[in-house]
Amino acid sequence: MLLVGTNGVKETQLRRLKGSGLEHYFEDHFISEDIGFAKPDKRFFEPMFKKYGNLTTNAVMVGDRLQADVLGAKRAQLNSIWYNPQALPVVQAYQPTYVANSFKQIKKIILNA
Repeated sequence: MLLVGTNGVKETQLRRLKGSGLEHYFEDHFISEDIGFAKPDKRFFEPMFKKYGNLTTNAVMVGDRLQADVLGAKRAQLNSIWYNPQALPVVQAYQPTYVANSFKQIKKIILNA
């Protein structure tokens, strides 16, 4: 099962998801405008846990922003994949579980984890 968890305005985020051509891969979406909290606030993840149970053992947050996606995942006790196509160094005190420089690497991490 794949879920979308994103910060932003609902209308904009849904338009982006549809425009990406990926919307049919996701079972559900969670958008900060609806939730009332944005990543990295761990309360952003509460509706996901409420609806789908304890995701800490079988979920991973994939994101391109360390300060929102990776830190949010850490606060919610989720594993994370930092999508980092520029191969930038991690300079924050918190670290992603995995780093991927391509979509192919993300796929490999998810399928082998």
